Amino acid sequence: MFDKQLFRFTGVIIYDKLVVMQNLRMKLTLIGLLIALLFCAHVSNAQSTRSVEEVLKQRSVKQTSKKKKKFSLFKKKKSPYKNDAMLRAEFLARMKDNKKRNKKEARLALKPQYSDPSYFGHRRKPKKRPPGKKKFCKECHIVH
Repeated sequence: MFDKQLFRFTGVIIYDKLVVMQNLRMKLTLIGLLIALLFCAHVSNAQSTRSVEEVLKQRSVKQTSKKKKKFSLFKKKKSPYKNDAMLRAEFLARMKDNKKRNKKEARLALKPQYSDPSYFGHRRKPKKRPPGKKKFCKECHIVH
């Protein structure tokens, strides 16, 4: 009733939000359909410019040059190695290098820096200071 009275005095119709959204959606779909129809008409004109003979020639050339490919879900990668002997030789060389590196690490681990617990992970043994002069070590976070 309030809307009718307002219309009488002002001459303006108050629309519901739902009605406005429906009208807007309908306008947008019509515009989209018109654009799609124009695009389809343009594409069909673009295809009709060729002559039939050219199309047939292109099809025949394409058919002869194409090879049928098998579809496989998991394709095998081609290996750069030609035989098993190359793989074995590389494996043995890698194991030899690993053995050499492990030997060197074991030799370094025998140093007192790593084996003596009084070093606390320092390169040189920390000084033993009297209780009043001890300092906080940034390296191991211990006061010594």
